[in-house]
Amino acid sequence: MLIETLSVFPELFEPYMSTSIMGRARRRGLFDFMAHDLRDWTHDRHRTVDDAPFGGGAGMLMKVEPLHEAISDIASRGEARPRVVFFTPCGCLLYTSDAADDK
Repeated sequence: MLIETLSVFPELFEPYMSTSIMGRARRRGLFDFMAHDLRDWTHDRHRTVDDAPFGGGAGMLMKVEPLHEAISDIASRGEARPRVVFFTPCGCLLYTSDAADDK
């Protein structure tokens, strides 16, 4: 099984994927891992992957163009259609009271 990820910091994954349980599983050939630099699919001189939110507001958002190009390019390299997992900040906040044992 090949696990691939897109990141603006792909070099951060290798130490984790090469040590402990993940490292042992990888050395045994149970899976392989590849981290891709999302900036490889940008077209401006600054290799920009994020932008301000439409309509203003705090923070930055990932640009869809590099993500779409990267996923399309990586998917076209394999024989089978890949499963894409996209993490978002959506969801409910977890409060300490939600995790209490006395419920």
